[in-house]
Amino acid sequence: MKKLTINYFYNVIYQVLTLLIPIVTAPYLARTLQATANGINNYTSSIVYWFTLAGMLGITLYGNKEVAKVRDNKDKLSQKFWEIFALQFLTNFISLVTFYIIFGFASVDYKTILLIQGLSILSVMFDISWFYYGMENIKRVTIRNIIIKILNVISIFIFIKQPSDLSLYVFLSCAFSILGQIILWIDLRHYISFKKIHFRDALSHFKPSALLFVPQIAVSIYSTLDKTMLGMLVSDVAEVGFYSKAQQFVNMFLFVITSIGTVMMPRIVNLTANNQKDEGLRYVNNAFDLVMLLSIPMAFGLAAIAPYFINWFLTPEFAKTSNLMMILCPMIIASSLTNVLGIQLLIPMEKTKQYTKSVVASAVVNFILNLFLIRYFNSYGAAFSTIIAEYLVLIIQIGYTKEYINFKSKILPAFKYIIFSCIMFGIMMLIGKKMGISFITNIVQFGVGVLIYLVLILVSKDKTAFKLINMLKSLKKGG
Repeated sequence: MKKLTINYFYNVIYQVLTLLIPIVTAPYLARTLQATANGINNYTSSIVYWFTLAGMLGITLYGNKEVAKVRDNKDKLSQKFWEIFALQFLTNFISLVTFYIIFGFASVDYKTILLIQGLSILSVMFDISWFYYGMENIKRVTIRNIIIKILNVISIFIFIKQPSDLSLYVFLSCAFSILGQIILWIDLRHYISFKKIHFRDALSHFKPSALLFVPQIAVSIYSTLDKTMLGMLVSDVAEVGFYSKAQQFVNMFLFVITSIGTVMMPRIVNLTANNQKDEGLRYVNNAFDLVMLLSIPMAFGLAAIAPYFINWFLTPEFAKTSNLMMILCPMIIASSLTNVLGIQLLIPMEKTKQYTKSVVASAVVNFILNLFLIRYFNSYGAAFSTIIAEYLVLIIQIGYTKEYINFKSKILPAFKYIIFSCIMFGIMMLIGKKMGISFITNIVQFGVGVLIYLVLILVSKDKTAFKLINMLKSLKKGG
């Protein structure tokens, strides 16, 4: 448990940094690149994302899972790593060549930016973070990510001065991403040895990896396709920028919660592989309780802050982003819970088929809704489609996992968290109306909101909260 806690806090450190960096860079980029250039960047990166997704072929999840199974045997671990990486290199190479053939000769909008964005495929070709997650060595990945992000931020302030610098901004982002992958390879020799592999052994991982690729495609339909469709269906590309900023701010808070899944999945896989299924389910149930405790107030709190945030943080040009943030905030709850049910439960329990069905069904619904809603409501339509898709996934996965989790026992705590969060939300909104739009307003809202929720939770003697407190105490003592 201690190692899980340490890994989680390393992940949280990184997610906090992920929260802080946009606080530093987003206002600067909003003023230097402006809405249109930001929209072009979001739109072109959403196109390239499909090629990086195809190149990875579900290997991120699959590799994580397979490494966790054999991490106690160095010989098997080495063999497994080189086989999976060989497949990853091959599929990404095909994706890279295909991308440059298509967009190198085609006549498309923002072609130069697209071709530079293509370097992202080269970056994921050498991404082996899945290995370190499977080994439960999240410290290594976290330190790498922190170094790269800080260097990237410094380069933005030095080189990016106006909208015409968009090409340089995209290049720097891709270059630092590639550098980050190189860093992870340096320490690899301490974990594995080189193994000669056969092509057929690498290909043996294609089918099981592809089975995880299908749900990833489906998830991407309602997490990335909305931006691509906005760029295609709406004449004003700035709409993509408004929506992307809102989604970015919501995701920053969401990632703090889903870090639990990143940390827990390898442990649960390892326990299941060693015939300790009941212990794995205990971890899942605790994670579900913790996610409810944190995600519900986080969604309500961000919704209360949003109306008093964007105008001072970015520019009045991005005012629409505030409304989009409020619409997207419920996504924090649904996505956090499906991360537990899907990533931490269905996949480790070898229920990939059920996981795939849940996300594919939601992706189809999201695509259909996007076709109609985006045309009439622009970015608002994309936001509503995303929320509906996220909650559909949650409903379906609850149906698939009810044999493992007693959901009736979760109703009362969830109801309590919602009531406490509503009280917190109301007081935060009153503060916002009283103080107006400013940085100080958001600080006061945040501080008062956290204090109110914390007091209500402690007064109610919430079991999950006290479990968390005891866990932190034991970590501090080194127990």
